[in-house]
Amino acid sequence: MKYNIKLSHDADRDYLRVKHYLSQFYENTFNKFFVKFEKLKTMLTEHPRAYPVYEYLPEYRRAVLDNYIVLYKLDEQARMVEIHRIFPGSLNFEEYIKQ
Repeated sequence: MKYNIKLSHDADRDYLRVKHYLSQFYENTFNKFFVKFEKLKTMLTEHPRAYPVYEYLPEYRRAVLDNYIVLYKLDEQARMVEIHRIFPGSLNFEEYIKQ
């Protein structure tokens, strides 16, 4: 049975930041990211446990997407994957999550 995907308000905002940043480069840079992000979401509907629990924040799972880290929570009872944040991989994002 498939899981539903939900983006948190913070993840929506992060996504727009990624779009703004990547759109400054070649025309297809963001489009490539978009396609990969959509594939990730589709894959998570079928295999939500495909990515490991993040050891520093065990309530999250962590997927790597190009130079970005996608943090999500899995709600087994609601059959929901909620993407919480999309961070640049170079950012010390643990500080942002703890706030």
